[in-house]
Amino acid sequence: MEQERRTETPTEKRIRELLDNPAFIRVSRGFEIYRDILEREKKHERRKEIMKRMHNLQRDAWAYQTTQEEKTKKISKKREQQPGENDPAEAVFETILRNAEEGKFDKTSFAKLSVDKYLNSWLQELWKLKIGKDETTGFVFVSEALAYFLDEDGTLSLHIPPNSLKTEQVIPKIIEGMTKLAQSIKEGKIAPKTIQLKSWLLNKTLEPIIRGIFAQHGPKLEFEDVDDAEEGTWSIQKLALVYNGRSLRDYLQENKKPAVRKLEIEPQDFVDALAV
Repeated sequence: MEQERRTETPTEKRIRELLDNPAFIRVSRGFEIYRDILEREKKHERRKEIMKRMHNLQRDAWAYQTTQEEKTKKISKKREQQPGENDPAEAVFETILRNAEEGKFDKTSFAKLSVDKYLNSWLQELWKLKIGKDETTGFVFVSEALAYFLDEDGTLSLHIPPNSLKTEQVIPKIIEGMTKLAQSIKEGKIAPKTIQLKSWLLNKTLEPIIRGIFAQHGPKLEFEDVDDAEEGTWSIQKLALVYNGRSLRDYLQENKKPAVRKLEIEPQDFVDALAV
């Protein structure tokens, strides 16, 4: 008689869901890269530089060095600490950093610790599919990989948020979101004066795809390099460093921040190229 299969416990299910999540896999890959770089680097001063970069990045990326008032605005109740306790993000990421520095990091332990500290719910909320307006931030999500924000001056800025899509799904979902947005502009539901996309993903992979879409519509597109000092650039670069292993490796080893590029498009050109 075949032995009955053991039922998965709720805790085991939460751990498995994290381990299967592409966003969690990408974040974990960053800590693996950090661990491996430190294992190879023997010079004390170099190790200190690399560790300082990684610690500062993680604190900044996950916002666990902020005031309690700021945290209340930014995070879900699942991430709020009890009086006298540390923010669970700090508890998890500081432990994971230390494990990587000791050569002991692995993503299963990361997932278990996240579940133990109730950080898993917050992470999955961050990465889950959102459609419609987020009343807290003002962003409107049009696909799993594209959101926009319409400023008072009429500038519609496109954003590529963190998500749990597989790598090969990201660009198709960006294009899907742009198509839906173009249709909304055509139907008069939104009336921007200009459309702007600023991203680290405007690289050799995404640029030719966008150029191809607009090739027969409107003027030639002009992609601009964005200065590291420009407002908002670091927020974009943080996404690359947290979710893209190649960018993180260059940053940790060479202090090289990922390039950010900008594209501005006239709304009518956007509609002509993408709307049905």
